[in-house]
Amino acid sequence: MARARASGGLTIVNAIGHGRLGGAAGLGLWVESRVREARGLWAGVSLTPRGERRLPPRVLEAAATAACSLGACVEGLEAEVHTGFPPGVGLKGSAALLASLVQAVLRLKGVRVPPWRAALAAARVSRGAGLSVTGALDDHAASLLEAPVITDNRGMAILRLLPRDGCRLTAVIGVPGAENPVENLDPSPFRRHSRLYDAAARLGLAGEWLPAMAVSGVAGALALGVEGLASRLYEAGAAAAGVTGKGPAVFALTERPRGAAEVLETAGYEVVEARFKWCG
Repeated sequence: MARARASGGLTIVNAIGHGRLGGAAGLGLWVESRVREARGLWAGVSLTPRGERRLPPRVLEAAATAACSLGACVEGLEAEVHTGFPPGVGLKGSAALLASLVQAVLRLKGVRVPPWRAALAAARVSRGAGLSVTGALDDHAASLLEAPVITDNRGMAILRLLPRDGCRLTAVIGVPGAENPVENLDPSPFRRHSRLYDAAARLGLAGEWLPAMAVSGVAGALALGVEGLASRLYEAGAAAAGVTGKGPAVFALTERPRGAAEVLETAGYEVVEARFKWCG
């Protein structure tokens, strides 16, 4: 059995709202996949904080397709995935799942490629597997690389690796009980705020990714109607706050995690804390 892991993360630029560019930063929240080849069988389970879930065969087949494009071909897979954070809430869990599966198959077959190539291969199959709306190259790249990224999700290109800043900050994430599956996503509330996402993209491309995250986060809060909560997180000292990804998770990046946690707990959220994965 071979194993590999990839990380969840936060949105820098929401590609759903922008329409083309995306950005993400990896957190110390991990998904580990363990795989073995099983001819003619596509079966697996995902063990999450919210219980055990069956992995759809299409997800395993997509991971195998991506790995085969890199020279690691299998005719079936059995997989066990361990996810250390709630799935389906905008923390890049779907990208981390697929990227970790691809990496595990590569290790199973003894194929070594740069992480950016594995991320690109995973992104190219993610829409067909029902795991993303945009291809989510930003999310896959952030899940495997040790730096924040800005990507062209339409052209499938990594545009920029960003400075590994933010180590003084803690990500305090509010996770509601409800999930937001990709198949139920309505992109129109995000696209109504495309000008804010354009501004976030310009900041990200200039290397100012923490301000970009703040702009994108507020745009997401407006899209999902939780701008009042984002405002309270700023009042509690956040450097950036809002909705990550498609939501419904809400985050604050802060040097005062206790204050942000109290705001989120008072609003009825489960709280998860993490730091950027390059910060140790």
